[in-house]
Amino acid sequence: MTLMTKKLLLVDMDDTICNASESYNIALSKCYEFLNKKYPLINKKLFFKIYREAREQIHSELSGTASMHNRFLYFQRIFELFGLTLEPDVLDDITDIFWNVTYKKLKLYYGVKETLRLAKENNIRIGVISDLIAQVQIKKLKKLKIAKYIDFIVTSEEAGKEKPHQSIFLLALEKANCLPKETIMVGDSIKKDIFGAKHLGITSILFSRTFQKKNSADFVIHNFKELIKILGIKGKSLISKKVVVFDLMGNLFKEGYIIRKLLLPLMNKTGNKIDYKTLKKVYVNYSLGNITRQKFRKTVPQEVEEIFLNLIKIDKKLLGIIKSLKKKGYLLGILSNFPKEWGDYLVKKFELDKYFSIIVFSGEYKTRKPNEELYKIFIEKSKARPQNCYFVDDSLINLKEARFLLMKTIWRKKEKQEILFIPDFVIKKVSDLEKIF
Repeated sequence: MTLMTKKLLLVDMDDTICNASESYNIALSKCYEFLNKKYPLINKKLFFKIYREAREQIHSELSGTASMHNRFLYFQRIFELFGLTLEPDVLDDITDIFWNVTYKKLKLYYGVKETLRLAKENNIRIGVISDLIAQVQIKKLKKLKIAKYIDFIVTSEEAGKEKPHQSIFLLALEKANCLPKETIMVGDSIKKDIFGAKHLGITSILFSRTFQKKNSADFVIHNFKELIKILGIKGKSLISKKVVVFDLMGNLFKEGYIIRKLLLPLMNKTGNKIDYKTLKKVYVNYSLGNITRQKFRKTVPQEVEEIFLNLIKIDKKLLGIIKSLKKKGYLLGILSNFPKEWGDYLVKKFELDKYFSIIVFSGEYKTRKPNEELYKIFIEKSKARPQNCYFVDDSLINLKEARFLLMKTIWRKKEKQEILFIPDFVIKKVSDLEKIF
């Protein structure tokens, strides 16, 4: 079923098109650090406890209004609950910290920009409908670089009521000059977005990054690209196959930290004295495609580079599992921070193109993991749904970004890493992969 007759797309903002809650939590931690320097007796656990209490009080007192989300009021109430002397400059500073960090950490969810672009190209009007202060939400649109796709915004501040009250939806319909039957609403809240839309006869679409039990929404989507099909607008066809994606170093090839553990000792052994920091910097630039191989060889002589590449050994046990996955019908890929020339050499030497259909090296695209652009490039090349892609890496930082794009994450654990991230799977030996696939 498609909705080709729809003229208006209404979207919620926080946690529907971007990672607002995650950004708010990071911002709160920075606010605590700021306040703790001035008031050392306030520990983190107490700060968050009082913050929640302050927020609940403001919500209760200002229920149904945009002011109930005013962070300045939250922090002012925190001062009152702690019995602190009111300091306007400190309140201004901590509020500024909260929003500045929030804006900095905001990221669009996978597929949002492309879907909005296609909707606009198909003459569908787009409005943001949100329970917050207009100035804040407009700044978010600017930070996320999608303002050019948005025709208008309606906030609870402007409507005087919060979702699911009909006032905020009716104001959006009025701005767009559209009827409920011509409109769809996409949001992550059943109570606010879905109930509010359905009450007026607006088609409702629940956005959920996790499995949802049966609910009253007309449709449920897990990434924004699924909207393309529902809207009946022109989009790329996606394959249904599962894709298993491997990082190279520390996974397909046994050696991790190849610069520090292989290239640096070899350089010093051959009389090419260099410190690790300098060598690493040159390598990163080469792996980004910022310098040519010829320029790289001014630091690392060709004969040293050739010896180095021949020191890299493939993990035969993992290669055996990869052959098995290929026979089972999985689509296989490589996603690696690696110079293109090095990658091409190893692919040819070990005949990896027999098994891997999609190969993405950072040196070809001038970006490295964990920059989300490299993952997006891989997803586009695979033509697969992100949630059908399983990424195997020994770095939690790299896996965290993959999860953000809805990929499944498999951590090949070799050492402890101080990263706040829980992958979907953890393997300690390559044979553990057979338990997953």
